[in-house]
Amino acid sequence: MDDIEKLIPDFDTLEKLVLNLSVLKARLIVLEHSRKVCEAECIKEAMVNTNNWVGSKQPTAAYCDSVVKVIGNTDADKTTLVEIRKDLAELTGDIECLERTLQLNADRLDLFRSLNADRRKSFLS
Repeated sequence: MDDIEKLIPDFDTLEKLVLNLSVLKARLIVLEHSRKVCEAECIKEAMVNTNNWVGSKQPTAAYCDSVVKVIGNTDADKTTLVEIRKDLAELTGDIECLERTLQLNADRLDLFRSLNADRRKSFLS
C-alpha cells in the first residue's frame, strides 16, 4: 500500500461514526427539551406557589429568568437542573468530538485526492 493511500479513511468506520452522531444528536434534542421543561416547571411553581414568594409579592419575570430558571425553587430542583446540564455538556462534547473526527477524515480524503491528482499530473509530464 502506498503512503498516500493510507490517507483514505475506512468508509465502514465513517458510516458507524455518522450513525453514532445521529443517535447522539437525537439524545441532545430530548435532553434539551427535558431541561426546558424542568426550567418551565420551576418558573411555574415560583409564580403560582405562594410559599415561594418573598412576603406577599409574586416573583418578577426577570427574577424567575435569572434565578429560578438557573437554580430552581428547592435543592431537589437545583440537583436535577445541574444533572441535566452536566449531561448536556458531556453529550455536546461527544457530538463535537465525532463531528471533528468526521471532518478530519474528510480532510484526509481531500488531501489524498490532491496528492493523487498531483502524482497523475507528474506522470503525464
